[in-house]
Amino acid sequence: MCTLSWLAGEASGFTAWFNRDELHTRGIEQMPQVRVSAEGVTWVAPIDPDSGGTWLMVNAHGLMVCLLNDYVTPWTLPIGTQRESRGRLVPMTVALDSAQAAVILVSQQNLAKTPPFELVAGDATGGVARMHWDGASAQCTEGPAVRFPRSSSSYQPDLVIDERRKNYPVLVTEESLEEFHRAHDMERGASSVNMCRPDASTRSICRVKVSETAVNLVYDPQPWPGAPRSENETSEFSVTRIKPLEQRSVGIVT
Repeated sequence: MCTLSWLAGEASGFTAWFNRDELHTRGIEQMPQVRVSAEGVTWVAPIDPDSGGTWLMVNAHGLMVCLLNDYVTPWTLPIGTQRESRGRLVPMTVALDSAQAAVILVSQQNLAKTPPFELVAGDATGGVARMHWDGASAQCTEGPAVRFPRSSSSYQPDLVIDERRKNYPVLVTEESLEEFHRAHDMERGASSVNMCRPDASTRSICRVKVSETAVNLVYDPQPWPGAPRSENETSEFSVTRIKPLEQRSVGIVT
């Protein structure tokens, strides 16, 4: 249950928004943590405590990778096996620098025990790619074929996704997409992009901005009633965008 928007930068880079919607029965998500990969690449990601994985990552190369569950495609766990979490997939990409490389890497994994999902990646050159795992095979697309917004819902998915797409701004700007991701309509309930229903709600809104020199992640927890949540306030993480052999650095603005 999530919604993703992506806006290419005029020169290089991009800005993206991601609303993570989750059932109240799942644990309190953890605010982003700054880590360094074995290859020395700084990356930032919030953490899902139930799986130990994440739904969104951005690294110092300016690569963003995020994951949305697919609740439409029928799927059955192979007999005699144990389900594998989708949250483990995004961290596989933390040292990469291109959207295409990210979807290729994940598509090459053994996903037989993984429920259906779509993984979307954007990079600092303006490249964007998408991979859809339907439980049997992986389909990859890139460039203009990846259309936004991307959205998912465990509740009446066809209706909810269609409603969200209808409310996508005609004029796509940073301001209109910020408004789109924060919009909540009490009458529309689950169909709102910033959603709330009796058993689930939007837990957080992340905004990722990649420019020529920096990578920025703003993490904003949403305080909906009934949702288990921490007392964390909005936090901003800034990472110096790197090129090969350049020094990496990271800071946090509170």
